Amino acid sequence: MADTPGAGGQDERSNCTTHHPPLSNAEVEEVIAGFIQLRVTLITSKHFRKQAAHRNVAVSDAIQILTNGSVLGKPEWNERYSGWTYAVSGHDVEGDRLELRIGIEPGGIAIVLVTIYEPN
Repeated sequence: MADTPGAGGQDERSNCTTHHPPLSNAEVEEVIAGFIQLRVTLITSKHFRKQAAHRNVAVSDAIQILTNGSVLGKPEWNERYSGWTYAVSGHDVEGDRLELRIGIEPGGIAIVLVTIYEPN
């Protein structure tokens, strides 16, 4: 599950009953807090690594956004990732505003960096 994501963004509200329900913003923030406390692992997907290289972004930028950013509403089901993804908005190390799309592994044991992009 962790290494097949794409940017996703596909709205599948009609199929939500076939998938586990998404986490709330508070639950996503709790998993991020676990990462900050070194209880949750960080995984970079192939798609994230490709997009980060293309955008000249490092994992340290993603960590900066995770630890200081804000979880945005509206989780999205991502077919390629086979799970819900969540948007986190913040500033990277250089102060540029970026958004992360993250997945959370079952049980909140890991955060998967799915993609990173400049917000509209």
